[in-house]
Amino acid sequence: MSQSLVPASSITILAHEEATRFVDMAKLYNNDVAKATAIAYIQRTGLNPLANEVCIYQGKLYPMVDGLRHLALRSGVFDGSDRPQFLTASEREAEGYLPDDIVCRLTLYRKGISRGFVGTGKANRDHPANKSAVEPEYAPRMAENRAFRHAWRQAFQDLLTEYVVDIPPDEIDEVLESRAQSS
Repeated sequence: MSQSLVPASSITILAHEEATRFVDMAKLYNNDVAKATAIAYIQRTGLNPLANEVCIYQGKLYPMVDGLRHLALRSGVFDGSDRPQFLTASEREAEGYLPDDIVCRLTLYRKGISRGFVGTGKANRDHPANKSAVEPEYAPRMAENRAFRHAWRQAFQDLLTEYVVDIPPDEIDEVLESRAQSS
């Protein structure tokens, strides 16, 4: 039996069912090994794809902002955050941002560390040459999510490396056997 990073419980069984449903619905994997790898990753992390905690992007699984929050909370070392602060036009200008940039700063705290980890995120409403151009109504949320990800990577890098691992072949085999038995 392989070691899981989440306790084996009814939650893990539910995660397997949700992971299977998510991977089957996504229709991005055309072979059973790739599907089994995705299911094993979702089971291993305990992240729920149906709650927007993990997604498939360009054929790879990525924890979303909600998933990163979930991992931080579950770790027991997350010690809160400040409210997101959006820079004013004069602050953006002083720091060299474009006039149309939406810039957000967010500070996360980790237990046992006295200083916070500050993340900065930006999104641009209108500038077509800017890779961070988004729909105007989503720009503030996008800037906030980017600030959160930036701060999270600084504060909880050890958690990220714990969950971004190669899935051992025996876990993939277990998922393949389980899928074969349920067919």
